[in-house]
Amino acid sequence: MIKRPRGTRDFVPEEMAFRKIILNKLTNTGEKYGYSEIKMPTFERLELFTKRSGEDIMGQLYHFSDKGGRELALRPELTASTMRFYVSSMQNRPKPLKLYYFDNCFRYERPQKGRYREFWQFGVEMIGCSTELAVAEMPVLANDMIKSAGLEKYEIKIGYLEIINNILKKTELQEIDMGAAMILIDKANIDGVEEFLYEKNCDPKLISDILKLTMMGEEGENSSVLDQLLELAETHGDIKGPLERFRNILKGMELLGLKRYTIEPGIVRGLDYYTGLVFEVECKDLGAQKQICGGGEYSLIPLFGGRETATAGFALGFDRLQEALIQEGRSYSINGTDIFLIPVSQNEIGFVAAMTSELRNMGLKADMELRGRNISKALKYANAIGTKFACIIGENEVNEGKVTVKDMRSGEQIAMGSAQLGSYLLEQE
Repeated sequence: MIKRPRGTRDFVPEEMAFRKIILNKLTNTGEKYGYSEIKMPTFERLELFTKRSGEDIMGQLYHFSDKGGRELALRPELTASTMRFYVSSMQNRPKPLKLYYFDNCFRYERPQKGRYREFWQFGVEMIGCSTELAVAEMPVLANDMIKSAGLEKYEIKIGYLEIINNILKKTELQEIDMGAAMILIDKANIDGVEEFLYEKNCDPKLISDILKLTMMGEEGENSSVLDQLLELAETHGDIKGPLERFRNILKGMELLGLKRYTIEPGIVRGLDYYTGLVFEVECKDLGAQKQICGGGEYSLIPLFGGRETATAGFALGFDRLQEALIQEGRSYSINGTDIFLIPVSQNEIGFVAAMTSELRNMGLKADMELRGRNISKALKYANAIGTKFACIIGENEVNEGKVTVKDMRSGEQIAMGSAQLGSYLLEQE
């Protein structure tokens, strides 16, 4: 027996039915907001990912040389591919350009619950508009997507990178040390942040203000956090502008219907291409892998040779969302066939086959007994595959043009003309 590769999964029909329902809900919600689907290659040129994330990402990539000697990699995420696609083919399209995608991605890392080597990502990108209301749409849309999927217990955390970034710049740390500090802040390692900044001989008052920012929002109301930020702005005048824009974005979020969120200025996303608004969605039931969505404003287009353009978006971990729904007890049974037709003998097979084809042409999910089993075993199979109705057809049914349909859920039997079967089934949907 050949085993599947480590960190990958097989999905049985019931799981695929569940995943399809979730995907349809996400897709329908995105399209209600005016987003359109795009598709990119499963593999890209290796430099697309090293240009964005540096050579350090090589250890996480599935990369290879093709027969022409080109260095390629399976995509570890989809934002870089979207930016490459935009720069090469979509820069002159009307703005804002609203795009969404859903596909599998690959990272070579230690598999654990909620983290796989092959995983699925649903993402949204808005290109070409930086108004407060446009940016506010990102967390609002993420919330509506997650809510549409049926998840109830999750938390949206909102931050604004430029606020903490402006204060951190005053420490005059070198770029590499700024990055290290941001990583510690992103991991909410308060002790680590304090120790690191003192090691770098930063001003104690600046350290105190940075620590205060990283801990804001853990307790208390949003209004209290905003009051603290306004107070901080009296000392650090260069955060007044970013803070005012942040407040306008929050107002936009509420105008668009999102009122359940937590302001946490310590959220920085840990990636140096983010610029203004940042947000994360967490589901604590998932434990260590609790983050199911993250995004914000960022700048990547110039890195790939395009003109500087306002960009915002988010990525939703599809597998984690599914797991979170399962944790809450959500599940969906496989949507079986509408009807299963059973010929009594070989003599009725031609009639049943023609009727099955006719029902399918009407848009119904129709199937028939193919293995020649007796009626009892065929009905048992029909029940096992979740069919809604079964119909046994013998010589009398063929000659008289009448059928008896059995509702597999209630056991009720309904007699009707065979010509009426299709319309009857369509009414039951």
